[in-house]
Amino acid sequence: MVQVFEPFAATLLADGVGHLWYAQASRGPTSYTTFYARRGLLTARRVDLHRMVRAIHRTQKWIAAADGAAIGAEIARYFPDVPAAMLADACARYHALGIWSGDPRLPRDGYDRLRASLVSGGFVSPGTPYEVAVDNSIADAVVAEDPPPLQ
Repeated sequence: MVQVFEPFAATLLADGVGHLWYAQASRGPTSYTTFYARRGLLTARRVDLHRMVRAIHRTQKWIAAADGAAIGAEIARYFPDVPAAMLADACARYHALGIWSGDPRLPRDGYDRLRASLVSGGFVSPGTPYEVAVDNSIADAVVAEDPPPLQ
């Protein structure tokens, strides 16, 4: 038994040497991908960070409306050895599992689940509480703007 990320899961399935027993995403949200910055940087570069989060949110909106084939086509250059159909299947599977958030804010439940796994694995002790570690103010402002998705 092995846990792998896409497109490795799709490759094993397509080669007939793997079987999908359990989609780890089924256990609930875990926020693996986040951006970290010191509070001073959040103040000093606020305009730049706002632009970055706005671009992320526009991309999230595009992904939410796209299908696996469209997403796969956009990222194909990063996976030159993965056939287009396999990449499309992998993206469709992630899409169906709700892996990609449509919102740039870091949710408490995703942070808390990641923190708990890091504490149980001995990577951090005791970890930083959500209220101390997370500042969603830029993301809140971007969501309130409601920018259009990428074209």
